[in-house]
Amino acid sequence: MPPSATYIALVDACNEPGCPICRVEHDASLRYINDLFYEQATDFNTRERLRASLGFCRQHAHMMVEELQGNALGIAIVYQDVLKVAIHYLEDRQGALAPVRKCPACEQRDLSMMRTLSELSKNIQDEAIITALKKSEGLCLFHLRHTLRHMRLAERQELLITIQREIMTRLRTDLSEFIRKNDYRFSKESFGPERDSWKRAVSMVSGSKITKKEKP
Repeated sequence: MPPSATYIALVDACNEPGCPICRVEHDASLRYINDLFYEQATDFNTRERLRASLGFCRQHAHMMVEELQGNALGIAIVYQDVLKVAIHYLEDRQGALAPVRKCPACEQRDLSMMRTLSELSKNIQDEAIITALKKSEGLCLFHLRHTLRHMRLAERQELLITIQREIMTRLRTDLSEFIRKNDYRFSKESFGPERDSWKRAVSMVSGSKITKKEKP
């Protein structure tokens, strides 16, 4: 069987900065939002759905504004509608000024995460996956925890733990070197790969803030 789209997306994400699952989630959310504004901004059911969630959550709203500026007209149409609902809440005082449904992009993100966890759990012993993970910056702790819970076989868990431990150990070494070179006694030494280790550490512990990939 040829690899699935999720499998390919995961391997590709391992070649980019940050947690690969964070990146797969980001790209899936961005693709969903872009498709929505490109094809469904005037669709009745879509507009009803976005009224119920009062648009998108903070994270996905800012993603939309920062990375999909070409959809300004669609965004204006949708958010004019959302503001109408908010004004109605203020005027009749009957409804809570809060969404009654989850952000639809969050729903897509969560579906993407579950598909990716399933794909990684099923194929962790594939050579392509092992090689890609070893080259990556590792999973963030959130996705590492959920992936380990998703895996049923102990040998698969141990393989992922071994790969992740090696990545985390290298990161700690880079952090130590970064800290050492910030000591005035060694301040004349130039920085190498450890230069951004503090950013990578935050990304691993707290999750990666993914930015849109630059076109080659």
